Amino acid sequence: MNPSDFIISHFRLSNPQKIALKKLGLFKLEDLLRHFPSKYSEVMPTKQIASLIIGETASIAGRIISAETKKAFVKKIPIAEVVIADDSGEIMCVWYSQAYMAKMYHAGQIVRASGKVAERKGRKYFANPEIEIAENLGGTHDS
Repeated sequence: MNPSDFIISHFRLSNPQKIALKKLGLFKLEDLLRHFPSKYSEVMPTKQIASLIIGETASIAGRIISAETKKAFVKKIPIAEVVIADDSGEIMCVWYSQAYMAKMYHAGQIVRASGKVAERKGRKYFANPEIEIAENLGGTHDS
């Protein structure tokens, strides 16, 4: 394999994959080596839910208490709501116009969520957080 070789000469690709690579401007193996993701997630230590500060970007680890789909009161857009709890409290994760998010998670799952902490009606919540299923609740907590 040579970096100047074309990708299609080494890999069997479907038409959608070929179209996606062309759209990204990736034709040769060296193009793949020099391609970096457009978005990076900063790895942050997990915090206790009770210690979250409105406006900060933070990560928490906890167990899902509930996951459901609702409609917004005024505009009737679909909303996914997932409630996560740790030893210190609970926080809601909300996704607007992404009802499928509530179907991806269920009560009892252990997850790690990261996002910006917001407040509505005196309660803290994550708006459109990144969430991933975790194996356990281990990890370091900041206070």
